[in-house]
Amino acid sequence: MLKAIFVVDENEVPVVENIMFDIRAKDETFKYKIGKSKYEKGKYVLIVYGSCVDEVHRRAMWIRDKVFGNDRLYWVK
Repeated sequence: MLKAIFVVDENEVPVVENIMFDIRAKDETFKYKIGKSKYEKGKYVLIVYGSCVDEVHRRAMWIRDKVFGNDRLYWVK
């Protein structure tokens, strides 16, 4: 399973969590996790999972555009 990773500020977590929860309610295949970053103090990571590279990129691009206003980098692993 592939994943897209976003770095999220602590104050953004509740808003992002609500949006991800709403997406999950509409799409059973949508899987995500939000956790504390191991590398940056006070930061969190949003991990969005997918079955193939295209699916992960589509989901990450949508999230970057709609949630973060196209002002965020992400990584696919």
